[in-house]
Amino acid sequence: DGQYFQGGRNITRYEAAEMTAKAMAHMDKASVEQRALINRLADEYADELQSLGVRVTALENKVGNVKFSGDARVRFRSQSQGRNGNSLGKKNDNSWDYHVNLNANAQVNDHVQVHYQLTTDEQGFADNTAAQEKKSNPFTRLANVEYTSNHWTTTVGRYTYKMGGGMGLQYSHAFDGAQASYRSGNWKLTSGYGKFKKDSDFTFSNILDRKGQNLQNLKAGYAKLDGSFGRVGAGVYYNQFNHSGSADETPTTAMAKNLDYIVGGYLSMNMAHSWSVLGDYQRIFKQNETATDKNADLWGAKLSYGKTVPSVKGSWTGWLEYIDADPCALYGFAGSWRYGDMLDNIRSWGAGLTYVLDKNVVLTAGQTFGSQAKRGGDPSEFTNIEISCFF
Repeated sequence: DGQYFQGGRNITRYEAAEMTAKAMAHMDKASVEQRALINRLADEYADELQSLGVRVTALENKVGNVKFSGDARVRFRSQSQGRNGNSLGKKNDNSWDYHVNLNANAQVNDHVQVHYQLTTDEQGFADNTAAQEKKSNPFTRLANVEYTSNHWTTTVGRYTYKMGGGMGLQYSHAFDGAQASYRSGNWKLTSGYGKFKKDSDFTFSNILDRKGQNLQNLKAGYAKLDGSFGRVGAGVYYNQFNHSGSADETPTTAMAKNLDYIVGGYLSMNMAHSWSVLGDYQRIFKQNETATDKNADLWGAKLSYGKTVPSVKGSWTGWLEYIDADPCALYGFAGSWRYGDMLDNIRSWGAGLTYVLDKNVVLTAGQTFGSQAKRGGDPSEFTNIEISCFF
C-alpha cells in the first residue's frame, strides 16, 4: 500500500527530497542543529527539489541571505619509491599536508545566487622554502553568479568543472568561463566554454618526466548529457580544446598543447543492501601522435558498500577499485585520492574506507596494491590517510 512506509526497502532520492521539502516547510520550528541538517539535505537534493517544484530559495530565505561553511583536512601520503626514483617521502614532515576551504553562498533573490570559496589548497608541513612561502598565499577557487529559472541554470565566473561524472580521473578544479544547464525529467544537458586555471603547484614531475604537466591556461568547450533512471545513472561527455590565444593563454608544456579532444562516458548503479558500482571510460585524442605522446585510453571501475553521511557518526563506506590508464592519459588535477604516478601509465588496484569518527569529522584511508606500470619501471604502492572536518 503506497500510503504506508515500507521499512524493508530503500527510499529513492525523490522520496528523500519530498521528506526534505516537508522539513523545509517547518524551518521556523526547527532548532539550530536541525536547520543545519535540513540545509545540508537541501543542498544534496537540490536537483530533485527543483524538479518537484520546490525551490531551495525557500530554505535560504528562512535561514538568512548568506550562508557560511567550510572544511579543513590533514593528510598523510606515503610512497617509498616512485617510477623515476621520486617519492612522497617517509621522514620528517614531507608526507604531511593540510588545506582549509572557506565558503560563502549568498541568495540574492529567487533566481540568483553568488558562490565564493577562499582556499589554501595543499600546504606541506615540511620546512618552507621561499618559493613555498609564496605558494602558501590563499587564493580564490570559486567566484561565480548562478541564475536559475524553470529548467535552466546558468553559471558565469570561476566554478569547479569536472570532466565526466565517474571516478574523477581527470581535471576537476577551477575553471573560468560560462556554463548553461537544461534539465528535463531525468535528463540534464550541460555545456560551457572557458579556461582551465591551475589552483595549486601540483605537477606530474614523476610521470614519464613530464615536469610541470597540467592544463593551466588551456581553453576548452564542453558538453555532457547525464541521466538518472531509478537506481541507474549514466552520462556521456565531450571536451574540445582550443589552443588559440596570446603567449600567456597557452599551456605550459608541449604535451598539453598537443591535446585535441576527449570523449568519455560513465555508468553507475545502486544495488540492494547498500551496494553500488561505478565505471567510466575516457579516450584522449592528440593533434599529432608521437612516440611519446599517443592517443590514450583511461578507464576505471569501483565497487562500494555503505553510505557515508558526515553528520551521522558511525556511518561508513568501504570500496574496491581498479584503474587502467595508458601513458599520457591524465592531465591536470584528478579528483581522486590517488596521486602522481598512481594515476597515469598504470594498472592498479585500490581499497579504502571512509568512516565518520564523530559528527562532521571524517576519516578516509586508501591503499593501492598490485600496481604495474604499462611502460617503464613499476612504482611502489601508495598509502593515503586523511581526516576532514566540515563546519
